[in-house]
Amino acid sequence: MNGERHHVAITFFMSFQPDGTAAGTFTAAGAVSDSGTAIAQPTVTSRDDDTGALTGNLALRGSRGDLNWEYAGTSYPLGAPRTLSHATARLTSGTRDYLGMQCEAKLVTTADFVAAIFAGALQGLLVPGPD
Repeated sequence: MNGERHHVAITFFMSFQPDGTAAGTFTAAGAVSDSGTAIAQPTVTSRDDDTGALTGNLALRGSRGDLNWEYAGTSYPLGAPRTLSHATARLTSGTRDYLGMQCEAKLVTTADFVAAIFAGALQGLLVPGPD
């Protein structure tokens, strides 16, 4: 299994918190089958009147271990009640069953500032850690 690539899809649904983070749950399927809590720290910095640079961290705490991600991309339209973001995400670390795994994924999110909801999906190819 070492060195092979396997598809993984992860969805998350969170509520914005007063401190600017978002907290909720995730579900993963494919090369990773797990679910649990999710915490994100999204930041958007204005690029122009309509788009912003999205950066942040996503921590997923499942029954089989933790998956920690960093992401960067574009969010738009700025100032709207609901925004869409496209980003690239990189798995920075994993624990227990996920120790040593590597993954780069596409991330798509929506932010609903009226309902205080942050939701999204990651899809990528995972390289398992050493057996």
